[in-house]
Amino acid sequence: MTRFAHFYLRVSIILLFFSLLAVSCKKPETQPNDYPIIPLSIDEVEITGGFWASKIKTSREVTVPHILEFCKETGRIDNFRKAAGEIEGPHLGERYNDTDVFKTIEGVSYHLQYAKDES
Repeated sequence: MTRFAHFYLRVSIILLFFSLLAVSCKKPETQPNDYPIIPLSIDEVEITGGFWASKIKTSREVTVPHILEFCKETGRIDNFRKAAGEIEGPHLGERYNDTDVFKTIEGVSYHLQYAKDES
């Protein structure tokens, strides 16, 4: 697999995992009789061990730092600095590269919702 394929695979795994957990915080006002399951909000879920705990740990300690570094290496972060006028130069990469940064921030936000991190 290419470096880009690894990047997108890791981002996809993070987002898939958190999308499974991130359900609507608003409970339905009326519950259909044929669907007895009530969804939980993300802050009502606590994963303390097992398969998903190890995946979250790997994502937090390995995948997210790798993706952040990759965004820096490929100029995605600098594109925002250029747009803000902090540095000069042409936009690097594809025009949709900003979405990779947005999704990375989303993944980091979900991690921070579960555990604080001073770094």
